[in-house]
Amino acid sequence: MLDEEGLLERSLIYATDINDLALKKAEDGVFALPAFDDADRRYRASGGRRSLGDYCVAAHGFFRIDQRLRDHIVFAHHNLVCDGVFCEVQAVLCRNVLIYFDRELQERVLRLFHGSLVRGGFLCLGTRESLRQSEARLGFSVTDREHRIFHRTGEIGTQKSRTGETGTGEIGTGEIGTGGRAA
Repeated sequence: MLDEEGLLERSLIYATDINDLALKKAEDGVFALPAFDDADRRYRASGGRRSLGDYCVAAHGFFRIDQRLRDHIVFAHHNLVCDGVFCEVQAVLCRNVLIYFDRELQERVLRLFHGSLVRGGFLCLGTRESLRQSEARLGFSVTDREHRIFHRTGEIGTQKSRTGETGTGEIGTGEIGTGGRAA
């Protein structure tokens, strides 16, 4: 999608995980062909205008993501539990990870994400995850409630919610305030 929007050449994606085997598999970019149809469906459902086949090569029961795309991805081991911020980014995508953490660890990870995002940067969570019970919610506004997309609006602990209260209530809704695109 970055390629379709003319942003790929100006983008660098940091793909992180605690599991080194999962990182190696992702870095290789080789996947079993039966997974292609589902990946293509998800790609198109998320707004892709072309076919996923335009970005990979299939052979011998596998498909491999094009090297031109993989050249814009840095794969790195990162432990959300004990590692800190290692870069400043436009977007953090973390789907279905927080649900496995207790509230204290969720708070720590959400603060890590907040510290990793530029002002106006986007946080995308899984459909079963929320900022509702977190103090970190004070540093974000809702961009798309249904799809759990938030954008960073301020510092945690210093920004008041839209109701003027600190530490209570739910995030108010709002528009993207950056005037630009997230890469």
